[in-house]
Amino acid sequence: MKTKPGLSKTHILTMAASAMFTGLSLLGSTAAFAQVKIGTNPTTINPANNLEVESSTTGRKVTIDKTTSKVTIADGTQGDGYILTSDPSGEASWKKQKITSTYTFQQPAGILLNLPNGAGCNMLSCATDLNRNGSFTITNAVNDIVFDIAGFYSVGNNSVALLFNFYLAVDLVTPGVFVAVDGFGVSHSGISCSAGTANFKSILKNLPPRTYNVKVYASAFTNTGTAAKLGIGSEAYAGCGINDYNKQNLIISVSQ
Repeated sequence: MKTKPGLSKTHILTMAASAMFTGLSLLGSTAAFAQVKIGTNPTTINPANNLEVESSTTGRKVTIDKTTSKVTIADGTQGDGYILTSDPSGEASWKKQKITSTYTFQQPAGILLNLPNGAGCNMLSCATDLNRNGSFTITNAVNDIVFDIAGFYSVGNNSVALLFNFYLAVDLVTPGVFVAVDGFGVSHSGISCSAGTANFKSILKNLPPRTYNVKVYASAFTNTGTAAKLGIGSEAYAGCGINDYNKQNLIISVSQ
């Protein structure tokens, strides 16, 4: 009686190796294109994503794009230009990033003011417009505006120390209608012919979105001596001071 020869050991090992290779190939192919979904609707995933972690709130999820590997975190606080920040416990959320823009406006010509003997002006209505004008636009309700007013002045003919005022005016409520939002006084002790600088800063916060206009004014406050002259970006009189109106600046920085 004939017996059917069995498979040789070499043949068996060859078949096992082939099966293992085929299995690993299939496993590798599956892993290369695997998608993972965690959370709500675990069987539904965007074909463009490798990973999705979805909350029970519709539209809130973390995803990883399979082509670009970019991570998207959509938790309801995201927005254009926002940055991801953390609270003290490590919980993250998107916050609006403040961007600061700075604008410089120059006085186009010097201004000469008369400072008569006696009490002067202490309000915007009787002050002199220095023609140092500017504007800015607010697009976000959360904002900070810093005004920096800087420049030289010269005083002539005075026999005593003088006091004069600068005013910052903005059309806060009605466009084109200016109200004083800040001011500062200058006490000048020089006699006859002398010069100085007038620099001050002012801050406004959270103005409603729109375009605002700005003006700078000056006025005499007190002169107990002889009538005098005040030149802002201009000589108080010929030979007293310098005509440097190009250095008379209104600088506006807007962060929003």
